[in-house]
Amino acid sequence: MEVKQDSRILYCDCAYAAALAPLLKQDLRQALRESGLSYDAVPDLCELAARKAPLLAELAGASRLAIAACHPRAVKWLFAAGGAPLRDEAVEYLDLREASAEQLLRSIRDWATNSCPRPDPHSVAAPEDSDAGIPAWKPWFPVIDYARCENCQQCLGFCLFGVYVVGPDGKVEVKNPANCKTGCPACARVCPSAAIIFPKYSNAPINGGEVKESDPVAEPVKVDKAALLNGDILKVLQDRGKSGPRFSAEPGQLRAVQERLAHFTGSQRPLDIPLGALTAKPRAETESE
Repeated sequence: MEVKQDSRILYCDCAYAAALAPLLKQDLRQALRESGLSYDAVPDLCELAARKAPLLAELAGASRLAIAACHPRAVKWLFAAGGAPLRDEAVEYLDLREASAEQLLRSIRDWATNSCPRPDPHSVAAPEDSDAGIPAWKPWFPVIDYARCENCQQCLGFCLFGVYVVGPDGKVEVKNPANCKTGCPACARVCPSAAIIFPKYSNAPINGGEVKESDPVAEPVKVDKAALLNGDILKVLQDRGKSGPRFSAEPGQLRAVQERLAHFTGSQRPLDIPLGALTAKPRAETESE
């Protein structure tokens, strides 16, 4: 079996999170190696999207592309965030979260039509080789599903860390992914359209899984933007910390942050924000010290 020269296969190992079962990844990698098919293997698609890696545009330009990665909605908008929008009619999405290695390989074989394998996969840091070159930053950041986004800008008003901005076209966009707090999906929980995706999150639809009308994530939570924007939130939080760190790990300071978040939403419902995400500084700020 061979693959057309303008056809490509991408496999993402999701090296930075336990989003995929280790045995599934191991089995699929082994099956791909033994299949004779040529493929691109990358440690983490999110990381490529964050730095807008040229490989994404190269793959998006293929006449046919099969992608074995996480949920299709997450993959589509990761490519868009990386400046390489996909053409749905040219892409076969293979969801590693939903299928076995055997099913995935069978889908790849069904997808591949002609026989012309390159002798070696032109892979980028094959994930089974080593962790060399993997940066310390875990690529945790949101991507926006613009098919669902209503541009209400609640995420812009809610986020404390400058992840979002309003772009030249007037739409909210993720400008500073490295500022996002690892493990915090709170902005996705206040989005009334379920348009914010964290591909490494455990549950759908926040992780890019199918959005259902019954999903509790699409909570009718509205941020009081007037209350949010009338005060200097960071200064309030800093003033409550008596010693230097922006978000002190003292219990009183954590309570202050939690109280503030509850005030933003007008609700006492938990937003599933790990305490470590609240106390740690953003990567960009840490690197500047």
